[in-house]
Amino acid sequence: MGTRARWFRVRRLLGFQGMRRFEREYTEAGDLVGVADMETLQVGHALTVEEPT
Repeated sequence: MGTRARWFRVRRLLGFQGMRRFEREYTEAGDLVGVADMETLQVGHALTVEEPT
């Protein structure tokens, strides 16, 4: 399976606590989040940054 990279701007990150969703400003490695307004993102896809801070 080939690797495909796509650039997009994350507009909102959603964190989860039980059944409650809340907006997050940042995440850390291992956090499970929802990404709003990204139509082609599917379960199992990984998000990365070009140069980690």
